[in-house]
Amino acid sequence: MPKISFSSEIIDLIKAIIEDFQSYKNKDSMCFYKENIGELREKIEEQFVKNIKNKIKVNENKLREKFFKSPKKIDIWESDEKIQKLVKELINVYLNNGYLEKAIETAKAIPYDWVKSWMFKNIVKERATKGKLKEAKNMLNHISDKDAKFSAMKIILQKHLKQKDFKEAVEFAKKFSGDSCRSDAFKMISEKYAEKGDFEKAEALLKNILDEKKKGSALKYIGIEHAKRGNLDKVEEIKNILIELGIAFPIKKVLILYARNGWLDKAEKMLPEVNKKDKLESLKEIIMGYARQGDLKSVFNMADRKDNLWRSDLFKKIAEDFIQKKMFKKAKKVINKIPNEEIKKYLFEVLNENNQKKRCKLF
Repeated sequence: MPKISFSSEIIDLIKAIIEDFQSYKNKDSMCFYKENIGELREKIEEQFVKNIKNKIKVNENKLREKFFKSPKKIDIWESDEKIQKLVKELINVYLNNGYLEKAIETAKAIPYDWVKSWMFKNIVKERATKGKLKEAKNMLNHISDKDAKFSAMKIILQKHLKQKDFKEAVEFAKKFSGDSCRSDAFKMISEKYAEKGDFEKAEALLKNILDEKKKGSALKYIGIEHAKRGNLDKVEEIKNILIELGIAFPIKKVLILYARNGWLDKAEKMLPEVNKKDKLESLKEIIMGYARQGDLKSVFNMADRKDNLWRSDLFKKIAEDFIQKKMFKKAKKVINKIPNEEIKKYLFEVLNENNQKKRCKLF
């Protein structure tokens, strides 16, 4: 990773400005790293803002003299990560106190494009976080590094989606450069539509995802959202499409969703398709599903499919759930099926203790 360095004179000036701000920070709420001055991560308390702004005016003149007006005094930008942190802190201080232009000017003065791009990406993030999307978008013009620009544009897109500005999000996604980046953008929007249950729009956006792997990933996501809502026919339809495309379907994840939502017949039918390494976990989820419904016959039938090594722990959990719900008869039946005698003895003690408490309450 490219790094930067300043002359010691410039370092001292930047440190002085940051330390001035630190002196106004409430000591009990300081959030600095002890090493290398650290990063300012919280807004400075309102009661000190006026004083802080005055400090900016005083020290800004010194900074301009040395940093903006005399860029030749800056050494070769190569390997001082500490200085990157200091400049980032200075920019954050300006942003946190409403000095956007000063933050921009500081970032512009950086003579190394790669570092400058990532500093402007930080400004984009700060503006977007505060809902200033127009200002955030204007900052994109200062970002020449492709990765930094993609990262900054993703931040803006995520904010549009968080604000539920789907129309704006779609228009903005069209501005992403390259098939891969644009595919990422439309994948994000498609998945958000799926999350809110608007599957028609989610599926309509798939045509804008030109990267086949990302399109398959978005389709999987849509399938899982269908599964959460019990749209079982749509899940099956998407599963078949993915198989035709040669893309793995998230069988285990869907099976677990079915089991936890009580669609146990569907979950059981999927069990043979689950990978061997995921089979035991999937089986446990189905058994727990039957336990939640109080269907002990199915619990015991399903549990007989495997050896005793895991059954004691699973039945212990089921019995504890029944005891907590004061379903003592069902708990007793489950405890009697536990192979491990120590666990069985412990659970009978817990059962008797809780049963006794119930009887005491009756009197």
